[in-house]
Amino acid sequence: MTERFLITGGLGCVGAWVARTIAQEGNQAVIYDPGTDDVRLRLITTAEERERIRFVPGDVTDVEALMSVIADGGITHVVHLAALQAPYCRDDPVLGAQVNVVGTVAVFEAVAGAAMSSTVAYASSAAAYDPSGRGRPSTLYGVFKLADEGVAEVYARDRGVRSVGLRPACVYGPGRDRGITAAVTEAMVAAGAGRPYRLPFCGRLHLHFAGDVAAAFVAAARSGDPGALVRAMPSEGLVDMRDLVAMLDRLNPGAASWIEIGDSPLPFPEELPGVPLEIPLTSLIDGIHATQRVAVGV
Repeated sequence: MTERFLITGGLGCVGAWVARTIAQEGNQAVIYDPGTDDVRLRLITTAEERERIRFVPGDVTDVEALMSVIADGGITHVVHLAALQAPYCRDDPVLGAQVNVVGTVAVFEAVAGAAMSSTVAYASSAAAYDPSGRGRPSTLYGVFKLADEGVAEVYARDRGVRSVGLRPACVYGPGRDRGITAAVTEAMVAAGAGRPYRLPFCGRLHLHFAGDVAAAFVAAARSGDPGALVRAMPSEGLVDMRDLVAMLDRLNPGAASWIEIGDSPLPFPEELPGVPLEIPLTSLIDGIHATQRVAVGV
């Protein structure tokens, strides 16, 4: 039977990669997003792949619209990615809460109302914790993501909705152009293009190639595990931003002279809480090559 995936926020970077992953398998993807700009999708998909991807404009807080899409589209799996990134939550906290928290409640309510038996895969974040990995988050974005994990727990207990929340730290790759950690992708592109760039932070981060993150969400949506699980996004290990620039310099001689590094680390834990989901990983060097090849053709 052909699977049909509903992807909320599907015009974002990870959403586009999820749609690509599904289409390449020969399955159907339905992107549910209030936007109309499909530049990220076109950046990484072929015309043939896009024939398996349908777009439905909609507000993630609209439960009735979500239920209609699930019913009318014969949806078998849901990947919930609709969210505003940390800077947007800081600048407009009310809108951030509406999209990131109320939107998540709406998705779970729609899935419960549709009596879907499959697992909801949704995006949490490493920002849901303080730098120690044990305390409360230090940003509104992190607070909202932690609230989403609580929403999933309640819906599992009270309504029987299965879910897996994934906690990525820094997603990079073609199409990653929004949010604080998009700076890692921008640095890779700048190195390949030979232009100056300043990473606005220092320190060590877990880096996740966007294609791997998409594969993790698809695997989570197919997992079928009961309850509300929260899993760490796997990585090859912590990458110091100084080592990243050194690697870029080896791949693009001279890059170390025009890629600068900021003074303050991000408030992310170095040890990601939770058991990581097991998927094959793209090496950092291959991820850099893929990012630069799409962006600047090198």
